Amino acid sequence: MVALKRLEHGRLKTGRAICVAGLLLTGCATGENIGDVVDSGQADSAAVAPDASIADAGRSDAAVVDSGQMVPDSGQATVDAGQMMVDAMIPDASNCVVGPLQLLTNGNIDLGAVSWSETSGGGYPLMVDQSTVTGLTADTPTFVAWLGGYSPTSGVGIDTLIQDIVVPIDATPIVFAGKIRIATEETSSIPYDQLKLEILDSGTDVVLEQILIWSNDDANSAWETFSGTSVGNYAGQTIRVRFISTTDTSLNTSFFLDTLSASTTSCQ
Repeated sequence: MVALKRLEHGRLKTGRAICVAGLLLTGCATGENIGDVVDSGQADSAAVAPDASIADAGRSDAAVVDSGQMVPDSGQATVDAGQMMVDAMIPDASNCVVGPLQLLTNGNIDLGAVSWSETSGGGYPLMVDQSTVTGLTADTPTFVAWLGGYSPTSGVGIDTLIQDIVVPIDATPIVFAGKIRIATEETSSIPYDQLKLEILDSGTDVVLEQILIWSNDDANSAWETFSGTSVGNYAGQTIRVRFISTTDTSLNTSFFLDTLSASTTSCQ
């Protein structure tokens, strides 16, 4: 079954749709689109990372002189200052409780676009109420993230969902998890349409690591759980979590996300 189309501004455009034969999603949603980039086939992947901490508040020493007065011992104070810096990197288990920590805000997406930054090559909102997608029920009602689902008139359509997270200085490897639902009109196993979960440098947007990759070949008929662990050491850093979809000019693929998390353990 092909996507709905409509005439707008005198030009035929492919609507955003999830009319997919053989899958549970049976309805269509329409809209207009734009986009550009190219497909590249990649296999699914997953991956892990680090350690560091919180600390003792050091203090500076003093030395006693013959006059009976206390004067700073500058040499010892310098040593202590260096020791304080070392101490600041070592977890002091006696001063905290090590436990799980959720780094994402609004991971279940039920506050809409709160805490997330979204862009769509098709000009669509990416955080949508389940009522806008016929046949789909959110994993944690009522909002889901919907990337793709349209075909650009040329090139590749790109949608991105981004959130910056602060990683504690003593954090263990970050475990990313969530639910994904993929509906496609593609009939080939070639990954024409893709969704990637990546970690970026928050200042430069340079991709530091790819955690997971999905494509039209991973289409499913119900929500599935996914999980992947960071490999890089991001302790003490602010990093950018990005979901990015690329879709080509024909045969729509929709990537739905819900119940997202980025978990670590740290001294609290």
